Amino acid sequence: MGTCQCGPGYYGHLCEHACPPGLHGPLCQLQCDCMNGASCHPVSGHCICPPGYYGTRCHRVCEQGTFGPGCAKACDCADDALCDPVTGRCLCSSGKTGPRCDIDCRANRFGPDCAQTCECANGAQCDRRNGRCSCMHSWIGLSCQEGTVMTNHTGIPPLSPLLHPHGRQVTGFADCRVGAEATFSLTL
Repeated sequence: MGTCQCGPGYYGHLCEHACPPGLHGPLCQLQCDCMNGASCHPVSGHCICPPGYYGTRCHRVCEQGTFGPGCAKACDCADDALCDPVTGRCLCSSGKTGPRCDIDCRANRFGPDCAQTCECANGAQCDRRNGRCSCMHSWIGLSCQEGTVMTNHTGIPPLSPLLHPHGRQVTGFADCRVGAEATFSLTL
């Protein structure tokens, strides 16, 4: 009975088995040198890169603006949005959303892909990039939750009636020095 001489990429008594993953060459004795989950050709040992990678060893990520097998597809993202090198999905920067990242966040949303909710009170505007509140006149605090009234040149601020700390109503005047600020907190 004769024996078979297996070509590169095969082994077994009848050369019936292809090299297992990670091996190549004559009798599958050579180790593949591929990276990032790439497979190697059982005969030549050349790396077959998965989507999102390129290079002789599949050691490089697709350049920004390209994606997919062989990095051959062009991304379609707006402005400065990054593109996933495997899927081509646009990764929106803060303040943007949508498939192309070309839609501004709604008024009460902020952050990458508009995933976070703003906590601004009393008509304050929310910065769509970082969630900071821009308080309306006479409101302060991180969420614009504290009311303030600036004194006028007479030193008497025109306030609406406020509750005294002991529960009785006061006239609405604060006794501050000229140029000083009277503050009060509101519970809404």
